[in-house]
Amino acid sequence: MYAGTALCMNVFMLLAVMPALAAEPFPSREIEIIVPFDPGGGTDLLARLVASKLTEQLGKPVVVVNKPGAAGTVGTTLLSQRKADGHSLMTVTPSPIIFAPHRQKLAYDPVKDFTYLAGVVRQPFGIQVRADAPWRMFQDLLEDAKKNPGKIKYGTDGVNSWGAIFMAAVALDRGINWTQVPFKGDATLLPAFLGGHVDVGVMSVIWVPLAHAGKLRPLAVVTEKRLSDFPETPTLNELGFNYFLGIGSITGFAAPKGLPDDIRKKLEDAIRLATESAEFKETAKKVSFEVDFRNGREFAQQVEQGFKSLAEMMKKTGIK
Repeated sequence: MYAGTALCMNVFMLLAVMPALAAEPFPSREIEIIVPFDPGGGTDLLARLVASKLTEQLGKPVVVVNKPGAAGTVGTTLLSQRKADGHSLMTVTPSPIIFAPHRQKLAYDPVKDFTYLAGVVRQPFGIQVRADAPWRMFQDLLEDAKKNPGKIKYGTDGVNSWGAIFMAAVALDRGINWTQVPFKGDATLLPAFLGGHVDVGVMSVIWVPLAHAGKLRPLAVVTEKRLSDFPETPTLNELGFNYFLGIGSITGFAAPKGLPDDIRKKLEDAIRLATESAEFKETAKKVSFEVDFRNGREFAQQVEQGFKSLAEMMKKTGIK
């Protein structure tokens, strides 16, 4: 009887402490933010700033780990395989989440395999011409393309990139014919554009300082609303094109799917506070991003809408 009673008491004591063990406060160790690109870019700089702010708020070290490769899909795949306990996060950008899944078979589903925590900035995607170009407005460019089929050459950062898709959609909608010249990213496109090898640039971020310097002119922006730095430049939707323009806003943070809601909320709140800091706003402006916080639910909806809309545009234009 004594042995049986002692065993029962031990079991009872174990059951009593189990909830306490299960309720270990988050975070319990170092948090890792995966940046699926090389160090030094705008997204990387923002991630490092957010990491420092989360360290202050959460009381545990938050470190950035760069996992570049295959247009961001290497690091994104890695996050999808991590445990959903809040200690593994990732910066989200359009390339591995919106574009890559339409081009190749991947080990993750961008809509189902992640818990989206928050959107933080908008990237300034746009369509530009040099300052000495004859086109003052986007309509001028369209009319010239209509009169001179195939004459106007536009540069993009890749054959099936966002720029190629949007320019193909514009051409289809307006019945015009212009010529794409694809490059291996904006860094190689920019000098060719400035050197006159292409007439039009379709770029993100890299064009903004040059526009401020008066070296190029944005004719339209591929964003949901006008950019605060260029209030006179209309969006494509304002010009009569019914496209989803939220691609540039799909920039933020995510965790693996299945993240407990209390941890998700704690991280969302911490990221929101980080984006409200003067340091974050200054860094975002430095790399030509616009601060645009969206909560996890809004961000997830934006990702889903963007993924679906891009698929529709690709089907419409025949881009595969």
